[in-house]
Amino acid sequence: MLVDPATPRGRALISRFESVFSKPSPNTLECELKPLDPSLTFSFRFETGFYLKLPLYQLDPSGAQLVAVTSFRPAFGGGAPTYFYQTSRVPKFPTPVIHSSITGELGGGFYIGPGHYEVRWLLEDNRANHCSFRWTIRHRLSLRESKQPQPLASNTVTPLVVEGWSERKQEGRRFRVAILLHAAPLRWWSVALHPFDRSLLASALVAVLEKTAVQEASVSAFNLNQQLDLFHTRNLDRSEFLRLMGRLEELQLGTIGLNVLRNPKGAGTLLDGMLQRALNEPELPDAVVVIGPPTLIEDEPPARALRERAGSRLPYFAYFHLAPGSVQWRDGIEKFMKRVRGNVFHIRRAADLARAIGELEDRLARRREGR
Repeated sequence: MLVDPATPRGRALISRFESVFSKPSPNTLECELKPLDPSLTFSFRFETGFYLKLPLYQLDPSGAQLVAVTSFRPAFGGGAPTYFYQTSRVPKFPTPVIHSSITGELGGGFYIGPGHYEVRWLLEDNRANHCSFRWTIRHRLSLRESKQPQPLASNTVTPLVVEGWSERKQEGRRFRVAILLHAAPLRWWSVALHPFDRSLLASALVAVLEKTAVQEASVSAFNLNQQLDLFHTRNLDRSEFLRLMGRLEELQLGTIGLNVLRNPKGAGTLLDGMLQRALNEPELPDAVVVIGPPTLIEDEPPARALRERAGSRLPYFAYFHLAPGSVQWRDGIEKFMKRVRGNVFHIRRAADLARAIGELEDRLARRREGR
């Protein structure tokens, strides 16, 4: 969130932040921070941010309150800094159980315009222990990018907010699509769905909804690692979209329940249920589109059971495999797509998503024409 210096809360945050950096002192919290280079999101905005790992043994075992403040300032021209903050709560935990190797995660993200920035970052807990970092960002546009309209002016930073959906009704929309959103972190080892991850999922979903001739979309959200059925709506509208975003923000991935450990094949069963629900709607969808990052789970639902439920003609299946900047592998969803003759699109950048949406639109049109 943006810090408002006109409020008492904002002035207090800025004062404490500047006092730490004006009188440098050793960090009293051990933490590891990794800045993220600017990258183009699927909504064609440049995004930057950070990932943090923090050993939990250092925190208040009765429950810790964390406040992170980030400052961006143009490296040249003497502009005033812009401050952002976020808060987190670590619940009570048994001190003897927490080993020094057990860490918590925190992530943050920002939209950024072209420029050269000096970044300062501070994390402080409720016992006034802190860690701080400095780094610089040089965000330069390529020749091709510089010829395109930019949503943000140079030396401008704004909070990373989940992409909205306008729900504009357009003439000529005629397709019904079932979308299955895999709500998982981009980094498979992460134990949290960070703002960066939520923005990635939301921008991909919004792009599919707005760039294709979809008249009606059922949407389900799930997490395979946790075997969670998170969300379902038979017809996504603005209010349901906001409810979906709320469910993603509430998602906790730090622990795995005993019911999951006792059911190692549960992920495949969950995905099978998602697909069956999509195919058991009163009107069969023209396409079933899975959107999400790769998963380590290799279980796949039985294609034969799906064919029995849908009849001799299945919908068109597609997997929008989101993996910008990460290693790709053939997971259980991709294996299933091959069995039902669906398409897998490995999406690393916005241009890949645009090509995948174009192919989806073409397949839908050919299907309606009986080809």
